[in-house]
This record gives sequence, C-alpha cells and structure tokens, in this order.
Amino acid sequence: MKRAITLIAIAVSVSAFCIQEKTLFEPERPIIKNVNLEVYKSNDYLSAIYNDATAKISITITKVCRNSRMIVWNKTFNALQLKQYPSLEDALLQKVAIDNVFDNKEHLEVRCTISYNSKGGLLEIHNGVLVSKGVTDGTLIIQI
Repeated sequence: MKRAITLIAIAVSVSAFCIQEKTLFEPERPIIKNVNLEVYKSNDYLSAIYNDATAKISITITKVCRNSRMIVWNKTFNALQLKQYPSLEDALLQKVAIDNVFDNKEHLEVRCTISYNSKGGLLEIHNGVLVSKGVTDGTLIIQI
C-alpha cells in the first residue's frame, strides 16, 4: 500500500513538473500593437499674425528591446500654414499597426516633433507616448 501511494505521488509530481516545464518553455508569440494618431489645430489661427506661420510634423515609432532600438515607422507631414490644419471635428486620423512585437521584452516609443516657423523664427515642440507591456493600443494626440 505504501509503495502504491509512493508511486502515485511520484507520478503526480512528474506530471506536474512536465506541465509546468511546457508552460515555462513555450515560446512567446509576437503580437500586433496599434498606434492611433490624431492631428488637429487647437485654435482657428484666423488672425493676420498667423498668416506666415507654418508647422511641420515628424512622427517616429521605435521598437525598443533592452539596449536595442529600431525605427519601425516614420512619417513627416509637409509644412502647412497653421490655419490649414483640420479642426478637432475633422481631425486627421491615422491608425498604424506594428506587428511582430514581443510584448514581454519589447515596447514601442512614439515620438512627435512639431516644427513651427514664423518669419524665420523656429520653435520645436516634442511630444510622445509609450506603448508598454500589456498595452496593445496607444494614442498620440497632436495639437497644432
């Protein structure tokens, strides 16, 4: 009887170890992370003072894994007069899907630079968002 109980205990321990080992060594599957971009003006810019003012937008999405950084998406919107950008109601929307992301060891950094130019004067504003572990969707709102 003791021998049967011992054999059962050993069998249960071995099967539990095998199940746990399978879970521990199962490779992580890559996922898709989505980045939503919204661009709109926060003012009507109808005053004559803004007639010569323009803004150029540069957006970069970088996949980061420990000390490694790889740009996976990049876009630059040509310079437009401030009043030419859409209002909030007509915002420019773009959804960017980044595939092959290993969520346990990689994250996405979304960076935006808005370059304002007015009569030769230049001002750059930086903004960004992090799409980290456990998060599949991120939104970057770009207000001009």
